Amino acid sequence: MNWDAVGAIAEGIGAFGVIASLLYLSTQLRQNTQSIRDATIHEVVRDYANAGHVLNADPELVAIFYKGLKDFESLTESESQRFATVMGTSLRLFENLIYQAERGRLDKDAVQGLYAHFEWVIRQSGFRQWWVRGSTIFSRDFVDYISAFLARDVKPGATLGNGKSIQM
Repeated sequence: MNWDAVGAIAEGIGAFGVIASLLYLSTQLRQNTQSIRDATIHEVVRDYANAGHVLNADPELVAIFYKGLKDFESLTESESQRFATVMGTSLRLFENLIYQAERGRLDKDAVQGLYAHFEWVIRQSGFRQWWVRGSTIFSRDFVDYISAFLARDVKPGATLGNGKSIQM
């Protein structure tokens, strides 16, 4: 056997090693990506459940929440502050949900129930009234998302609760 043959065999073994390493790395990346998605879903669901526990621990706050969803303008000053706090906290969760989904860290199908709940909240007339003022605390992307949702979901002649027509 000459040195050329030994060199060719060594190159073949080296190439096999590179391919095996790439296959291993590919498997590790897939597993890591799935772990990140699983952890993100867990975190989002946990945060949502915690927010629900806080809300439901205070019957007065629950009453304010549903009264505000029906007609934000009917709330007292104190009630409107509490409602705004609940909405701000809840919508931060939804903003994070959308952010994670857009970046591929969250499978929307896995949290479809959360989307459905938030979309139910957004459809309420009291939410629309509050959103006129409350939207200023959120990112532009999230405001655009909610605005697009509201534009698709409005009934002809609907208003935001302050007499202003919803722009389509």
